[in-house]
Amino acid sequence: MGSMLATQYVKQTEVPITGAIFMGVIDVPFILKPALPIVKLIGAIAAKRPGTVWNNLAFGVYPKRFDAHRPFSWLSYNQANVAAYEQHPLCGYVFSNSGFAMLFTLTELTRHADWQLALQSRPVLVMSGADDPAGGYGRRARHLTNQFKKRTVNNATVRILPHTAHEILLETDATQHYQFIYDWLTKVISESPLTHHSSH
Repeated sequence: MGSMLATQYVKQTEVPITGAIFMGVIDVPFILKPALPIVKLIGAIAAKRPGTVWNNLAFGVYPKRFDAHRPFSWLSYNQANVAAYEQHPLCGYVFSNSGFAMLFTLTELTRHADWQLALQSRPVLVMSGADDPAGGYGRRARHLTNQFKKRTVNNATVRILPHTAHEILLETDATQHYQFIYDWLTKVISESPLTHHSSH
């Protein structure tokens, strides 16, 4: 969800952006757009009721390639991380119908090109797990690569990480991902005109 919020932030913010990182990008099913009015209607009529149907449709297939008996097994291969998520009292609850209406609206907005146009002159890093069902097993990252080329986001780095699920920075081999991000950020900051301007 954070990557989706980030797309809207870069579109709306008035703060100068040096670069942007989108991690765990979400694949947007084509069925979402025609279904969205129904989701919004139910979200208005039965706003506070748990959106069990939407929850099953959105997330029910995610554990299929992992442990189908554990609904959050798709989060990462790091079993300690999955167990911590399962046991945390503030994690794993089912969104309300109105919550799903907002979530699906946000998801649909990420399909639009306006947030990408805001990044044409900025360095962008996209990281996605090759085994992340939420990202379509790398499909969304590959699609973004093509979109960036069409919209002249020329300074984009897209990495699809092998044997990695959704929560990239909580995998057992996350140290190498932190190092890559650190190196990328160091390079971006050193080359940024905003950095050079503020140092004078």
